[in-house]
Amino acid sequence: MKLGLVVNALEAQRQMQGLLKNSGSAVAAGTKEVTQAALTVLKSQAAAAFSGGKMQNTWHSTYHANKGFDAVGYITTRPLY
Repeated sequence: MKLGLVVNALEAQRQMQGLLKNSGSAVAAGTKEVTQAALTVLKSQAAAAFSGGKMQNTWHSTYHANKGFDAVGYITTRPLY
């Protein structure tokens, strides 16, 4: 009986590790998608507010797919000179 519990516990552990890996990938993909969507909206709003021009091209996004659940995406701008 104990052997059956150990085998089931190991199988459950493998399934949980696979689920965590898939969840981490989903978090990374979602973070990247949201960062790109926010950048697109920001650029279109800048283009509308400033009648096109160069302002919309100053916004850039950066994305880092770190391991696990700590993926990060952020949007920055550079000055117009």
